[in-house]
Amino acid sequence: MFRPTMLGVSAVLVAATIAVPTVSPTQAATPTSVSCTAPTGPPASSNVSGGFHGLTPDRLADTRLGALVPAGCWLRVDLPSSVPAAAEAVVVTVTAVDAPDAGFFTTHSCDSRRDGTSNLNVHVADPTSNMAIVPIGSSRELCIYTEQAAHVLVDLFGWIGPGGSEFQSMAGFRALDTRSPFIRPPAVTGIVAPNQRVTLDRARLGVPADATAVMVNLTVTDGTDWGFLTAFPCAGSKPGTSNVNYDVGVTRASTAIVALDAAGMLCLELGEASAHIIVDVVSWLGGSGGLEFDTALARVADSRDGTGGWSGTFAAGETRVLDATADLPAGTQVATLGIVSTGSTANGFVQVSPCGTTTETSSLNFVARVDITNLVATPLAPDGTVCITASAPTHLVVDVFGGFGNGGLLQNLAVGPVEVFPAFDPEQTDYVAYCTSNGANALTVSTQGAPGVTAAIAGAGSATGVPVSANRSVAANDAIVVDASLRSGESVEYW
Repeated sequence: MFRPTMLGVSAVLVAATIAVPTVSPTQAATPTSVSCTAPTGPPASSNVSGGFHGLTPDRLADTRLGALVPAGCWLRVDLPSSVPAAAEAVVVTVTAVDAPDAGFFTTHSCDSRRDGTSNLNVHVADPTSNMAIVPIGSSRELCIYTEQAAHVLVDLFGWIGPGGSEFQSMAGFRALDTRSPFIRPPAVTGIVAPNQRVTLDRARLGVPADATAVMVNLTVTDGTDWGFLTAFPCAGSKPGTSNVNYDVGVTRASTAIVALDAAGMLCLELGEASAHIIVDVVSWLGGSGGLEFDTALARVADSRDGTGGWSGTFAAGETRVLDATADLPAGTQVATLGIVSTGSTANGFVQVSPCGTTTETSSLNFVARVDITNLVATPLAPDGTVCITASAPTHLVVDVFGGFGNGGLLQNLAVGPVEVFPAFDPEQTDYVAYCTSNGANALTVSTQGAPGVTAAIAGAGSATGVPVSANRSVAANDAIVVDASLRSGESVEYW
């Protein structure tokens, strides 16, 4: 059954498996245990932040080596040494296999009690998976709660913490579509066969030389049988993990953050059955001056019960507006949203984009009468909104899991024609400009607030989320104050 009104999802990097011979190899490299006693610690910290440290994908747990995890119990998974003490969260994929009934999983730190969300909707006789970014506590254990009995697989893709690769915004585009001779490498001539390696270099991915990882939406379609897709850095052998499970006549998609190898290569392989592969690049991670991830957790919209002002099923082609800024960390520029389709009456797709823009790609493909989830990373419009469109009638549920930002309410701040010290840092609020000491100095101040943030220069020239500038004349030792304000009333002054 579908979990009433509290279904949730988490960021998505998926792994795969299935009880028939269409699964990645069974393996479990770290200690696990099963407990039917609920963890009772305080809620997970919302102060987790940092960059992404990519790892070669690694399977941490696979209960197919034993019994199903019973309904209402927790699989406890120890984290390996590849996740250092400095890590604040881990990026994992959780997969359900052999579930006798539909239900949900919730993934959280074993140091914290289970909250009212879920990370995965479980299907009967159909492997399902989803990614979660999970804060970790002192126990260094992950807990996976199973509403219904199921086998559980856990794959590790990286961790969040200091010094990691920062998120770089870019215009999303389609890097691979094996159905089209114009959007595939020369070595790929059509449908991809099992164990055929598809290699994407930096040029095809559209990322620079300092990219260490990519965020992509992986889609598999036209499968000839059950199977799974594995995405991984090309150096070394193919890991025993997976990202998308697929079936005959069903299009499956999932978002993934995948590390690149030292040469900037990303590899894809199918297991068990031929299929077409589509890769949409969402962003890249690496370089400097990018955005770091900050956690958040909230149900912000649910068309089944009116949460977020949404009421009733989406009509075909209907668009609704979502304003999640109140539940996101201040200064978020790119939101990570869990999108759930439930109660659909036909096959379709969901598109998510900043309001005022359009997109040609889908964020979620859904199937009639099947609950489907995916993680979406989307820039916010200047006013902090996101527009969500369903191509066919369905209910939609949206959870916020965090976002990427620069740690402050301003995206930039410049003063001309003089030089300003120090260089702009969104968390630095005091600056000095060297100017003449006799007479007035004509300065031009330019800035831009983060989405949903109104910037005002010396009490005037205000604008929300878009560039604003003003000319001011000041004497030596005078100050120009830029005020950055949220709709909640919270504000920060930059002097």
